[in-house]
Amino acid sequence: MTLGTKAGRQTIYVKQGSDWSASFQIKDANGSTVALAGSAFQGHIRKSKQATTLAATFSFDIAGNTVTYLLPRAISSAMLAGESESDPESKYVYDIEWTKPDGTVDRIQEGVLILSREVTR
Repeated sequence: MTLGTKAGRQTIYVKQGSDWSASFQIKDANGSTVALAGSAFQGHIRKSKQATTLAATFSFDIAGNTVTYLLPRAISSAMLAGESESDPESKYVYDIEWTKPDGTVDRIQEGVLILSREVTR
């Protein structure tokens, strides 16, 4: 992700009942990796942007200049996946915000999360 741009849009595909994770680094306008010491991240998942109830939250792990965000199996298993047999997937929206060491907040990623129904339970 590059600073100074609109929030990146990405569709995430999650298999219900599976652990899911992805990693990213933040780069400045020159392409240099940004140091993340003192940073924090949060990410929410909801059925719609207007929904007041959270469906889930990502957890984050910062190692050096790399951020890994995770959706553990226990959380994906608890989420509603598929409204019917003919529709085995559910769509959610999400975003990820970065709280910088100076306290400013920047939404760095957003998009749709598609959760496919688990058969083995």
